[in-house]
Amino acid sequence: MAPDPRSRRSMRDGSRLRDVVAGRRRAGRSADTDPDRPRSTYEAVTRQMVRSLRGEVRDVKHRINQLIMLIIAAVLIEVLMRLIGVGL
Repeated sequence: MAPDPRSRRSMRDGSRLRDVVAGRRRAGRSADTDPDRPRSTYEAVTRQMVRSLRGEVRDVKHRINQLIMLIIAAVLIEVLMRLIGVGL
């Protein structure tokens, strides 16, 4: 059986797609109701860049904390060695 020509016409001119989208918006599933969903390509790219930057800043912070702990440990070991009399 061949498909109904009227249904094919509605698919070709986009009216079927408009009906489906309008039905989803009425049901409350549109992009406007979800605040976490980006509204544009620019916003999506910007969010991705911010996430990448946040990860890089987290790595730098972790490395700085490690360096601070290393310096504190070196100072404590030096003080301990002088108290024991091992170092000059």
